Amino acid sequence: ANVNAITFVVIVASLFGLFLICFNTVIHSVTERLGEFALLKALGFSPARLVWLVFFEAFMAIVPAATAGILCAWFLTRSIAGVKLNLPGIMLTSAS
Repeated sequence: ANVNAITFVVIVASLFGLFLICFNTVIHSVTERLGEFALLKALGFSPARLVWLVFFEAFMAIVPAATAGILCAWFLTRSIAGVKLNLPGIMLTSAS
């Protein structure tokens, strides 16, 4: 099997799953706060402004989480990089 194709499929599936989780979280947040959005609409907020508020809230939740995830992945890969695996019949070489 082609390892690159399998890796690509795993990455795409992971990103799609992550998208679904983020989408579900935002939809849940919006449905819980429909009353608040109705009040803001009654106070004169435009629909575009309400959409901007929802996207900004999602952005403010996603950016710190993504930053923490990237930092954790970076530290883990740096710590694992020095580990020598003894796999009989498999030769590991550096990618660089």
